[in-house]
Amino acid sequence: MKRNWFEYHSPEEILADAKRNGVHLPLAKDAGVLWEKLTFGGVTLQNRIGIAPMEGVDSLPSGAPSELTFRRYRRFARGGAGLIWLEATAPSPAGRSHGKQLMLTEETLGDFQRLSDAVREEGMKKNGFSPYLVIQAHVAGRMAEKRPLVGRFFPERDRKLRGFDGKLATDDELKRTEEELGAFALLAKKAGFDAVEIKCCHGYLLGELLSAYERPGPYGGSFENRTRLFRNAVKAAKAFEDDAFLVTARLGIYDGLPRPYGFGVGPDGGIEPDMTEPVRLVRELREEGMPFLNLSLGLTLTAAAKQNPIRDLARIADLTGQIKKAVPEMTVSGTAFSYFRQFAGLHAAGCVEEGVCDHVLFGRMAFADPDFPLELRGAGTIDPEKTCLTCDGCGRLIRGRRPTGCVVRDRETYPVRED
Repeated sequence: MKRNWFEYHSPEEILADAKRNGVHLPLAKDAGVLWEKLTFGGVTLQNRIGIAPMEGVDSLPSGAPSELTFRRYRRFARGGAGLIWLEATAPSPAGRSHGKQLMLTEETLGDFQRLSDAVREEGMKKNGFSPYLVIQAHVAGRMAEKRPLVGRFFPERDRKLRGFDGKLATDDELKRTEEELGAFALLAKKAGFDAVEIKCCHGYLLGELLSAYERPGPYGGSFENRTRLFRNAVKAAKAFEDDAFLVTARLGIYDGLPRPYGFGVGPDGGIEPDMTEPVRLVRELREEGMPFLNLSLGLTLTAAAKQNPIRDLARIADLTGQIKKAVPEMTVSGTAFSYFRQFAGLHAAGCVEEGVCDHVLFGRMAFADPDFPLELRGAGTIDPEKTCLTCDGCGRLIRGRRPTGCVVRDRETYPVRED
Protein backbone atom coordinates (compact mmCIF):
# COMPACT_ATOMS: atom_id res chain seq x y z
CA MET A 1 0.00 0.00 0.00
CA LYS A 2 1.38 3.40 -0.93
CA ARG A 3 2.64 5.46 1.98
CA ASN A 4 0.88 8.80 2.17
CA TRP A 5 1.66 12.03 4.00
CA PHE A 6 0.76 10.83 7.50
CA GLU A 7 1.70 7.31 8.51
CA TYR A 8 3.28 5.82 11.62
CA HIS A 9 4.43 2.26 12.18
CA SER A 10 4.58 2.20 15.97
CA PRO A 11 3.46 4.22 19.01
CA GLU A 12 7.12 5.04 19.64
CA GLU A 13 7.34 6.67 16.22
CA ILE A 14 4.38 8.90 17.10
CA LEU A 15 5.94 9.98 20.38
CA ALA A 16 9.28 10.65 18.68
CA ASP A 17 7.60 12.84 16.06
CA ALA A 18 5.75 14.76 18.79
CA LYS A 19 9.03 15.34 20.60
CA ARG A 20 10.73 16.57 17.39
CA ASN A 21 7.90 19.05 16.92
CA GLY A 22 8.01 20.24 20.52
CA VAL A 23 4.44 19.19 21.38
CA HIS A 24 2.80 16.86 23.84
CA LEU A 25 0.48 14.24 22.39
CA PRO A 26 -1.52 12.00 24.75
CA LEU A 27 -0.89 8.34 23.96
CA ALA A 28 -1.93 5.40 26.16
CA LYS A 29 -0.26 1.99 26.34
CA ASP A 30 -3.58 0.29 25.63
CA ALA A 31 -7.17 1.25 24.82
CA GLY A 32 -8.80 -0.38 27.83
CA VAL A 33 -10.14 2.85 29.29
CA LEU A 34 -12.36 3.30 26.23
CA TRP A 35 -14.37 0.25 27.30
CA GLU A 36 -15.23 1.65 30.68
CA LYS A 37 -18.84 2.77 31.15
CA LEU A 38 -19.58 6.51 31.27
CA THR A 39 -22.40 8.16 33.21
CA PHE A 40 -23.74 11.72 32.78
CA GLY A 41 -27.13 13.33 33.36
CA GLY A 42 -28.78 10.08 34.35
CA VAL A 43 -27.43 8.33 31.23
CA THR A 44 -24.96 5.43 31.26
CA LEU A 45 -23.08 4.62 28.07
CA GLN A 46 -21.78 1.08 27.65
CA ASN A 47 -18.36 2.39 26.59
CA ARG A 48 -16.61 5.68 25.84
CA ILE A 49 -16.50 5.27 22.06
CA GLY A 50 -18.86 7.14 19.75
CA ILE A 51 -19.47 7.54 16.03
CA ALA A 52 -19.11 11.19 14.96
CA PRO A 53 -21.73 12.95 12.81
CA MET A 54 -20.32 12.43 9.29
CA GLU A 55 -22.58 13.25 6.36
CA GLY A 56 -23.53 10.47 3.97
CA VAL A 57 -25.06 12.73 1.26
CA ASP A 58 -27.56 9.99 0.50
CA SER A 59 -31.01 11.10 1.66
CA LEU A 60 -34.10 10.76 -0.47
CA PRO A 61 -35.39 14.02 -2.05
CA SER A 62 -37.83 14.35 0.85
CA GLY A 63 -34.95 14.33 3.32
CA ALA A 64 -35.83 10.84 4.54
CA PRO A 65 -33.03 8.28 5.04
CA SER A 66 -32.39 6.05 2.03
CA GLU A 67 -31.31 2.42 1.91
CA LEU A 68 -27.69 3.61 1.92
CA THR A 69 -28.40 5.60 5.08
CA PHE A 70 -29.91 2.55 6.76
CA ARG A 71 -26.93 0.42 5.66
CA ARG A 72 -24.43 2.86 7.11
CA TYR A 73 -26.03 3.18 10.53
CA ARG A 74 -26.74 -0.54 10.86
CA ARG A 75 -23.04 -1.16 10.25
CA PHE A 76 -22.12 1.42 12.87
CA ALA A 77 -24.46 -0.28 15.38
CA ARG A 78 -22.88 -3.68 14.76
CA GLY A 79 -19.44 -2.21 15.45
CA GLY A 80 -20.10 -1.87 19.16
CA ALA A 81 -19.80 1.88 19.82
CA GLY A 82 -21.76 2.97 22.90
CA LEU A 83 -23.02 6.12 21.16
CA ILE A 84 -23.95 6.95 17.58
CA TRP A 85 -24.27 10.62 16.63
CA LEU A 86 -26.52 10.95 13.60
CA GLU A 87 -25.24 13.36 10.96
CA ALA A 88 -26.37 16.88 10.03
CA THR A 89 -30.17 16.85 9.73
CA ALA A 90 -32.05 19.97 8.71
CA PRO A 91 -35.36 21.12 10.25
CA SER A 92 -36.65 22.54 6.94
CA PRO A 93 -35.70 22.89 3.25
CA ALA A 94 -34.16 26.30 3.95
CA GLY A 95 -31.82 24.74 6.51
CA ARG A 96 -30.32 22.16 4.14
CA SER A 97 -26.83 22.57 2.76
CA HIS A 98 -27.87 20.57 -0.31
CA GLY A 99 -30.68 18.41 -1.66
CA LYS A 100 -29.21 15.11 -0.42
CA GLN A 101 -28.99 16.15 3.22
CA LEU A 102 -31.24 14.49 5.78
CA MET A 103 -34.27 16.52 6.88
CA LEU A 104 -36.54 15.69 9.82
CA THR A 105 -40.07 17.03 9.41
CA GLU A 106 -43.58 15.81 10.15
CA GLU A 107 -43.54 14.20 6.68
CA THR A 108 -40.32 12.22 7.28
CA LEU A 109 -40.90 11.45 10.97
CA GLY A 110 -41.96 7.86 10.33
CA ASP A 111 -38.81 7.19 8.29
CA PHE A 112 -36.59 8.43 11.13
CA GLN A 113 -38.55 6.32 13.61
CA ARG A 114 -37.78 3.27 11.46
CA LEU A 115 -34.11 4.26 11.32
CA SER A 116 -33.73 4.62 15.09
CA ASP A 117 -35.55 1.30 15.60
CA ALA A 118 -33.30 -0.44 13.08
CA VAL A 119 -30.12 0.89 14.69
CA ARG A 120 -31.24 -0.18 18.17
CA GLU A 121 -32.25 -3.62 16.94
CA GLU A 122 -28.92 -4.13 15.18
CA GLY A 123 -26.91 -3.10 18.24
CA MET A 124 -28.92 -5.30 20.58
CA LYS A 125 -28.71 -8.29 18.27
CA LYS A 126 -24.93 -8.05 17.75
CA ASN A 127 -23.65 -6.62 21.04
CA GLY A 128 -26.39 -7.06 23.62
CA PHE A 129 -27.06 -3.34 24.04
CA SER A 130 -28.67 -0.49 22.17
CA PRO A 131 -26.34 2.42 21.35
CA TYR A 132 -27.23 5.84 22.69
CA LEU A 133 -28.60 7.84 19.74
CA VAL A 134 -28.02 11.57 19.23
CA ILE A 135 -29.31 13.48 16.20
CA GLN A 136 -27.67 16.68 14.99
CA ALA A 137 -29.94 19.66 14.30
CA HIS A 138 -28.30 21.52 11.43
CA VAL A 139 -29.02 24.96 9.97
CA ALA A 140 -26.75 25.62 7.01
CA GLY A 141 -26.88 29.42 7.09
CA ARG A 142 -24.49 30.92 4.53
CA MET A 143 -23.85 27.42 3.13
CA ALA A 144 -27.49 26.73 2.30
CA GLU A 145 -28.18 25.41 -1.18
CA LYS A 146 -30.96 27.91 -1.75
CA ARG A 147 -30.98 31.41 -0.27
CA PRO A 148 -28.02 31.68 2.14
CA LEU A 149 -28.95 32.91 5.60
CA VAL A 150 -25.91 35.03 6.42
CA GLY A 151 -25.42 35.98 10.06
CA ARG A 152 -22.47 38.33 9.56
CA PHE A 153 -20.47 39.67 6.67
CA PHE A 154 -17.35 37.77 5.62
CA PRO A 155 -16.20 39.34 2.31
CA GLU A 156 -13.93 36.49 1.21
CA ARG A 157 -16.73 33.95 1.52
CA ASP A 158 -19.61 36.25 0.60
CA ARG A 159 -18.23 36.68 -2.93
CA LYS A 160 -18.45 32.93 -3.51
CA LEU A 161 -22.03 32.49 -2.34
CA ARG A 162 -24.63 31.67 -4.93
CA GLY A 163 -27.94 33.36 -4.24
CA PHE A 164 -26.52 35.77 -1.65
CA ASP A 165 -28.33 39.11 -2.00
CA GLY A 166 -25.82 41.06 0.09
CA LYS A 167 -28.14 41.36 3.10
CA LEU A 168 -27.70 39.99 6.57
CA ALA A 169 -30.35 37.65 7.96
CA THR A 170 -32.84 39.74 9.88
CA ASP A 171 -33.35 39.47 13.62
CA ASP A 172 -36.82 38.05 12.91
CA GLU A 173 -35.32 35.32 10.71
CA LEU A 174 -32.91 34.38 13.47
CA LYS A 175 -35.72 34.34 16.01
CA ARG A 176 -37.68 31.97 13.77
CA THR A 177 -34.59 29.74 13.60
CA GLU A 178 -34.65 29.42 17.40
CA GLU A 179 -38.27 28.33 17.25
CA GLU A 180 -37.60 25.95 14.36
CA LEU A 181 -34.86 24.19 16.32
CA GLY A 182 -37.18 23.81 19.28
CA ALA A 183 -39.76 22.14 17.04
CA PHE A 184 -37.01 19.91 15.62
CA ALA A 185 -36.18 18.71 19.15
CA LEU A 186 -39.76 17.56 19.67
CA LEU A 187 -39.68 15.61 16.39
CA ALA A 188 -36.34 14.06 17.36
CA LYS A 189 -37.89 12.89 20.61
CA LYS A 190 -40.91 11.42 18.77
CA ALA A 191 -38.55 9.69 16.33
CA GLY A 192 -36.98 7.73 19.18
CA PHE A 193 -33.65 9.49 19.62
CA ASP A 194 -32.10 9.76 23.08
CA ALA A 195 -30.78 13.29 22.56
CA VAL A 196 -30.80 16.20 20.15
CA GLU A 197 -27.68 18.22 19.38
CA ILE A 198 -27.88 21.93 18.64
CA LYS A 199 -25.05 22.37 16.12
CA CYS A 200 -22.88 25.42 16.71
CA CYS A 201 -19.66 24.95 14.76
CA HIS A 202 -17.80 24.80 11.44
CA GLY A 203 -19.07 28.04 9.90
CA TYR A 204 -22.77 27.16 9.84
CA LEU A 205 -25.31 29.69 11.08
CA LEU A 206 -25.13 29.27 14.87
CA GLY A 207 -21.36 28.88 14.87
CA GLU A 208 -20.93 31.85 12.55
CA LEU A 209 -22.76 34.13 14.93
CA LEU A 210 -20.28 33.40 17.72
CA SER A 211 -17.92 35.74 15.85
CA ALA A 212 -20.51 38.34 14.80
CA TYR A 213 -18.52 41.08 16.55
CA GLU A 214 -19.62 43.74 14.06
CA ARG A 215 -23.26 42.73 13.57
CA PRO A 216 -25.71 45.33 14.94
CA GLY A 217 -28.66 44.48 17.16
CA PRO A 218 -29.41 41.67 19.62
CA TYR A 219 -27.43 38.98 17.77
CA GLY A 220 -24.08 40.72 17.44
CA GLY A 221 -21.42 42.64 19.29
CA SER A 222 -21.24 41.54 22.91
CA PHE A 223 -20.65 37.98 24.08
CA GLU A 224 -24.23 37.78 25.29
CA ASN A 225 -25.56 38.87 21.89
CA ARG A 226 -23.23 36.69 19.80
CA THR A 227 -24.26 33.58 21.76
CA ARG A 228 -27.95 34.50 21.88
CA LEU A 229 -29.14 32.40 18.93
CA PHE A 230 -27.31 29.34 20.22
CA ARG A 231 -28.41 29.72 23.83
CA ASN A 232 -32.01 30.43 22.87
CA ALA A 233 -32.09 27.43 20.54
CA VAL A 234 -30.81 25.23 23.35
CA LYS A 235 -33.49 26.67 25.64
CA ALA A 236 -36.20 26.03 23.05
CA ALA A 237 -35.06 22.42 22.67
CA LYS A 238 -34.84 21.91 26.43
CA ALA A 239 -38.57 22.51 26.68
CA PHE A 240 -38.91 18.87 25.58
CA GLU A 241 -36.16 17.46 27.78
CA ASP A 242 -36.98 14.77 30.34
CA ASP A 243 -35.33 11.77 32.01
CA ALA A 244 -35.25 9.91 28.68
CA PHE A 245 -34.36 12.76 26.31
CA LEU A 246 -31.44 15.21 26.60
CA VAL A 247 -30.27 18.32 24.77
CA THR A 248 -26.59 18.53 23.91
CA ALA A 249 -24.40 20.54 21.54
CA ARG A 250 -21.48 20.34 19.16
CA LEU A 251 -19.53 23.50 19.86
CA GLY A 252 -16.70 24.95 17.79
CA ILE A 253 -14.20 26.44 20.23
CA TYR A 254 -11.60 27.75 17.76
CA ASP A 255 -11.99 28.84 14.13
CA GLY A 256 -8.34 29.49 13.28
CA LEU A 257 -9.28 32.95 11.98
CA PRO A 258 -8.51 36.40 13.42
CA ARG A 259 -11.21 38.78 14.62
CA PRO A 260 -13.71 39.79 13.39
CA TYR A 261 -14.06 36.42 11.65
CA GLY A 262 -12.98 33.89 14.26
CA PHE A 263 -14.21 32.65 17.63
CA GLY A 264 -11.78 31.49 20.30
CA VAL A 265 -9.11 34.08 19.54
CA GLY A 266 -7.93 37.15 21.42
CA PRO A 267 -8.72 40.78 20.57
CA ASP A 268 -5.28 41.62 19.14
CA GLY A 269 -6.03 40.46 15.57
CA GLY A 270 -3.90 37.31 15.62
CA ILE A 271 -4.94 33.67 15.40
CA GLU A 272 -3.44 32.45 18.67
CA PRO A 273 -6.15 30.57 20.59
CA ASP A 274 -7.79 32.30 23.53
CA MET A 275 -10.20 30.03 25.39
CA THR A 276 -11.69 32.76 27.59
CA GLU A 277 -15.02 32.97 25.74
CA PRO A 278 -15.33 29.24 24.94
CA VAL A 279 -14.77 28.43 28.62
CA ARG A 280 -17.39 30.99 29.62
CA LEU A 281 -19.92 29.56 27.17
CA VAL A 282 -19.35 25.94 28.24
CA ARG A 283 -19.60 26.96 31.90
CA GLU A 284 -22.93 28.70 31.23
CA LEU A 285 -24.26 25.67 29.35
CA ARG A 286 -23.36 23.45 32.30
CA GLU A 287 -24.96 25.86 34.79
CA GLU A 288 -28.13 25.78 32.68
CA GLY A 289 -28.28 22.00 32.93
CA MET A 290 -26.44 20.59 29.89
CA PRO A 291 -24.47 17.56 31.15
CA PHE A 292 -22.61 16.52 27.99
CA LEU A 293 -21.30 18.08 24.78
CA ASN A 294 -18.83 17.60 21.96
CA LEU A 295 -16.03 20.09 21.38
CA SER A 296 -14.73 20.62 17.87
CA LEU A 297 -12.50 23.03 16.00
CA GLY A 298 -13.66 24.89 12.92
CA LEU A 299 -10.28 24.54 11.28
CA THR A 300 -9.05 21.06 12.15
CA LEU A 301 -5.81 21.23 10.19
CA THR A 302 -4.01 24.27 8.84
CA ALA A 303 -2.70 24.35 5.29
CA ALA A 304 0.88 24.05 6.55
CA ALA A 305 -0.04 20.87 8.41
CA LYS A 306 -0.41 18.83 5.23
CA GLN A 307 3.25 17.87 5.53
CA ASN A 308 3.03 16.99 9.21
CA PRO A 309 -0.23 17.66 11.08
CA ILE A 310 0.93 16.47 14.47
CA ARG A 311 1.22 20.03 15.81
CA ASP A 312 -2.41 20.79 14.97
CA LEU A 313 -3.55 17.45 16.41
CA ALA A 314 -1.70 18.25 19.61
CA ARG A 315 -3.39 21.67 19.60
CA ILE A 316 -6.83 20.08 19.31
CA ALA A 317 -6.10 17.95 22.37
CA ASP A 318 -4.65 20.93 24.23
CA LEU A 319 -7.62 23.25 23.60
CA THR A 320 -10.16 20.54 24.37
CA GLY A 321 -8.29 19.81 27.58
CA GLN A 322 -8.27 23.47 28.55
CA ILE A 323 -12.07 23.51 28.40
CA LYS A 324 -12.44 20.24 30.30
CA LYS A 325 -10.07 21.34 33.05
CA ALA A 326 -11.82 24.71 33.38
CA VAL A 327 -15.30 23.13 33.57
CA PRO A 328 -14.60 19.65 34.99
CA GLU A 329 -18.25 18.98 35.78
CA MET A 330 -19.11 19.03 32.03
CA THR A 331 -18.78 15.64 30.34
CA VAL A 332 -16.76 16.31 27.17
CA SER A 333 -16.51 14.29 23.98
CA GLY A 334 -13.34 14.89 21.95
CA THR A 335 -12.64 14.52 18.24
CA ALA A 336 -9.88 14.18 15.58
CA PHE A 337 -8.48 10.73 16.34
CA SER A 338 -8.68 8.95 12.97
CA TYR A 339 -5.41 10.48 11.73
CA PHE A 340 -3.42 7.99 13.77
CA ARG A 341 -4.81 5.03 11.84
CA GLN A 342 -4.32 1.70 13.68
CA PHE A 343 -3.05 3.60 16.72
CA ALA A 344 -6.03 5.98 16.84
CA GLY A 345 -7.46 4.18 19.85
CA LEU A 346 -4.24 4.71 21.80
CA HIS A 347 -4.40 8.47 21.22
CA ALA A 348 -8.09 8.53 22.14
CA ALA A 349 -7.44 6.50 25.28
CA GLY A 350 -4.53 8.78 26.16
CA CYS A 351 -6.82 11.80 25.97
CA VAL A 352 -9.27 10.13 28.37
CA GLU A 353 -6.51 9.04 30.74
CA GLU A 354 -5.01 12.53 30.85
CA GLY A 355 -8.33 14.28 31.42
CA VAL A 356 -8.50 15.96 28.01
CA CYS A 357 -11.99 14.52 27.50
CA ASP A 358 -14.30 11.85 28.92
CA HIS A 359 -15.51 10.34 25.67
CA VAL A 360 -14.23 10.08 22.08
CA LEU A 361 -15.86 10.38 18.64
CA PHE A 362 -14.52 8.82 15.45
CA GLY A 363 -15.78 9.96 12.04
CA ARG A 364 -13.81 8.82 9.00
CA MET A 365 -12.56 5.74 10.84
CA ALA A 366 -16.16 4.53 11.06
CA PHE A 367 -16.58 4.98 7.31
CA ALA A 368 -13.49 2.86 6.66
CA ASP A 369 -13.90 0.25 9.38
CA PRO A 370 -17.28 0.18 11.15
CA ASP A 371 -16.03 -2.66 13.37
CA PHE A 372 -13.14 -0.66 14.82
CA PRO A 373 -14.61 -0.45 18.38
CA LEU A 374 -14.68 -4.24 18.72
CA GLU A 375 -11.14 -4.42 17.35
CA LEU A 376 -10.01 -1.93 20.00
CA ARG A 377 -11.62 -4.04 22.69
CA GLY A 378 -9.83 -7.14 21.55
CA ALA A 379 -6.41 -5.92 20.42
CA GLY A 380 -6.11 -2.31 21.58
CA THR A 381 -5.29 -1.29 18.03
CA ILE A 382 -7.24 -1.29 14.77
CA ASP A 383 -6.60 -3.68 11.91
CA PRO A 384 -4.12 -1.81 9.65
CA GLU A 385 -5.67 -3.47 6.59
CA LYS A 386 -9.05 -1.91 7.43
CA THR A 387 -8.15 1.41 8.98
CA CYS A 388 -8.82 4.88 7.60
CA LEU A 389 -5.86 6.16 5.55
CA THR A 390 -6.72 9.87 5.94
CA CYS A 391 -6.72 10.10 2.13
CA ASP A 392 -9.69 12.54 2.11
CA GLY A 393 -11.57 10.40 -0.40
CA CYS A 394 -14.72 10.64 1.70
CA GLY A 395 -14.22 14.40 1.98
CA ARG A 396 -14.09 14.73 -1.79
CA LEU A 397 -17.35 12.82 -2.08
CA ILE A 398 -19.03 15.08 0.46
CA ARG A 399 -17.81 18.21 -1.31
CA GLY A 400 -18.92 16.75 -4.64
CA ARG A 401 -22.42 16.09 -3.21
CA ARG A 402 -22.12 12.36 -3.91
CA PRO A 403 -23.08 9.47 -1.60
CA THR A 404 -20.25 9.31 0.88
CA GLY A 405 -18.27 6.50 2.43
CA CYS A 406 -14.79 5.01 2.22
CA VAL A 407 -13.46 4.87 -1.35
CA VAL A 408 -10.64 2.54 -0.24
CA ARG A 409 -12.29 0.01 2.09
CA ASP A 410 -15.82 0.13 0.66
CA ARG A 411 -15.10 0.91 -2.97
CA GLU A 412 -17.86 -1.27 -4.42
CA THR A 413 -20.42 0.92 -2.67
CA TYR A 414 -18.50 4.19 -3.07
CA PRO A 415 -16.47 3.97 -6.29
CA VAL A 416 -13.93 6.62 -7.16
CA ARG A 417 -14.97 8.92 -10.00
CA GLU A 418 -12.83 11.47 -11.78
CA ASP A 419 -15.58 13.97 -12.65
